[in-house]
Amino acid sequence: MKKREKVFEEVRKATQELIRCGLAEEYNLPIMRNNEIVWGNYTDISLYLKNMEYKDIYGEIERSRNFNVKLPDGGILQLMYRFDGRGMRLLSHRLAFYPSPSYEIYQNDAELYEFLLSNL
Repeated sequence: MKKREKVFEEVRKATQELIRCGLAEEYNLPIMRNNEIVWGNYTDISLYLKNMEYKDIYGEIERSRNFNVKLPDGGILQLMYRFDGRGMRLLSHRLAFYPSPSYEIYQNDAELYEFLLSNL
């Protein structure tokens, strides 16, 4: 089995486990496209996101569903891999986490977050 197929299976399993555990509010299953492992809704938006505020970048990724998994707290995961033409050598990868800008107050005050969770 080529390295590309092994990595694809690992990303697929990780995505399925997040879904099974209830940690994937929304998701796009991984796909192999040419020599890349991306998600079903993948489009390269990196060029026009430069020089934008973080909340706008997050909003565009969320609006276009350009991610593998969206977590219950709004965090977004992107897992992307690019291999050589034979699928044997990893050329590049992108493992990204975008925290929700709506939860910034909780990231800066962990006690408030814990208080809210304990009173659910």
